[in-house]
Amino acid sequence: MEDKILIVGGDARLAYGADELERRGKKVMAYGNGLCNCCCADSLKAALADCKYILCSIPFSRDNGETVFAPHFGKKIFTDDLLSLITPEHTLFAGMPGSFMTSCAMRGATIIDYNLFEDFQIYNAHLSAEAILSIIINNLPVSISDSSFLILGYGRIGKELACMLKNLGGDVTATARKASDFALMSIRGINSMYTKNINTKNCYSAVINTIPQKVTDDKFYENLNSDCLIIDASASPGYMDTEAAESFGLKLMGAFGLPGKYSPASAGKIIVKMMLDYISKTNL
Repeated sequence: MEDKILIVGGDARLAYGADELERRGKKVMAYGNGLCNCCCADSLKAALADCKYILCSIPFSRDNGETVFAPHFGKKIFTDDLLSLITPEHTLFAGMPGSFMTSCAMRGATIIDYNLFEDFQIYNAHLSAEAILSIIINNLPVSISDSSFLILGYGRIGKELACMLKNLGGDVTATARKASDFALMSIRGINSMYTKNINTKNCYSAVINTIPQKVTDDKFYENLNSDCLIIDASASPGYMDTEAAESFGLKLMGAFGLPGKYSPASAGKIIVKMMLDYISKTNL
């Protein structure tokens, strides 16, 4: 079995990832991704017999683990079929594999959830913040420097987005719970409020939610100006109240899976970097 890398399923991120791998001199094969320019295998069985490393997308599956996420393939790739072909000689990389991680490990194979890597989360947060910035620019009738923003949550994405908006002259307020986050906001010139005490007394041009839980009530939406843009960038299917927003004439946009939609080439490079870094460290 060669140290060849097999791309299984995935979207444009892994297609660009395959290009990046070949640019780095790696042998690459693909199965189940019609966007890949590399050599494509006729069958999953033949591909796995010839490749040591397997790279899948994030998320690994979008139907509770029944099939591998493969939106650019004409048929389904069942996870049970993939599992039956995996051996202890294989190392599989996937984002959020869920219960497949346990099943794979039981077969003696190594499976790595690259979504758990802190550096991956940071890179991905930066790409997500860039995408949100693009959405804001394309949906507000005024400039960033002439706008005020409320960011719900000061996690990785919230921190990146707050800095971007602030650097472009925006008036930025963010919510948080931790003292360390309030300290960072104070240093960076970001206005702050406690998440549990969210209010919309100020006139915000846009509200961006990054918290994967419900933290607002009807009063929150009622107090916003009718031209305020709401962007829910938490997690699909979203945690902002669509009905409440609509009842007050507010525009609410869902913004999920942003790196894959707005910057798939950069997202693919990040995935490849995570995989190759891991392989390099384990082969020392």
